[in-house]
Amino acid sequence: MIRYALPQDLPRVRALWETGFGNEEPYTGWYFRRVWRSERTLLYENEGRPVSSLQLAPYRLSLAGRSVSAAYIVGVVTEPECRGRGYASRLLRRALNDLERQGAELALLYTDIPGFYEPLGFTCCYHLRQLRFPAADDAGPLWPAMQPAGKALDHCQSVYCRMCRDLDGYVLRTEDDWQTYVGDWLTDSRNGLYIGADAYFLTDRGEAGLSLKELGYASQEALAAALEAAARLAAALGCDSFGWDAPESAPLPRQAWETRRPWVMARVTGADDLPADQATAATRTRLRAPSPRLWVGEIT
Repeated sequence: MIRYALPQDLPRVRALWETGFGNEEPYTGWYFRRVWRSERTLLYENEGRPVSSLQLAPYRLSLAGRSVSAAYIVGVVTEPECRGRGYASRLLRRALNDLERQGAELALLYTDIPGFYEPLGFTCCYHLRQLRFPAADDAGPLWPAMQPAGKALDHCQSVYCRMCRDLDGYVLRTEDDWQTYVGDWLTDSRNGLYIGADAYFLTDRGEAGLSLKELGYASQEALAAALEAAARLAAALGCDSFGWDAPESAPLPRQAWETRRPWVMARVTGADDLPADQATAATRTRLRAPSPRLWVGEIT
């Protein structure tokens, strides 16, 4: 049986989540306090016990000059001993039909296993450019690290809106979206938010070194200034370089060593019995993909 979760299902949903994605504190605790909603969580029950789940996160996209209702599908997970029985696929089909009834035009998701979603009609709608830049010769002045509140997020929103004027398909972020997105990222104390005059960037300092989670810029000059600031930060942290998975629209020359990374998958909602090739064609038509202007921004 498929049903939506109730508040009392939280422990079971979290246990399923940790089965699939681990328990990375403080992030996991923060997510289930700040983001999780029972009414947006679909469960598949086997013998009265939830064994598979997914969550829906509604957003609005700016697409072809209009505001479009969409939703990200997150946290798709099934108990290991119940995998291969089609439970998650049934949840996804139910989600697609429910989203259509709710007025959403597109379902979106991130995944490292695209082959699981392709038979359901999901298709990769755009790629990222995997770029690498050398650290500065010396540290130099650094942009300030900021907390996700007030004027800092207002500044990010202003820069984001100016950047997106030349893009399509991007998330229309609300104040709450910004607080959740940046708050999510900064639950890891190694990560940071850095702000300059007309730009900002979120950093990821992991085992592979320093990389940029997102870089927002209001002009090409601001983009250059942000990359210079990131290069100085890399030098200050003792890194010899830093990476950025940039939108294909980023106005930067091609690097001889850059690669393209598949990112967001998408599907038109409804018609769960629509053949995969027809769903793919309909999705690409709706998104006008592939297009170098298409950038479906990050969310939580």
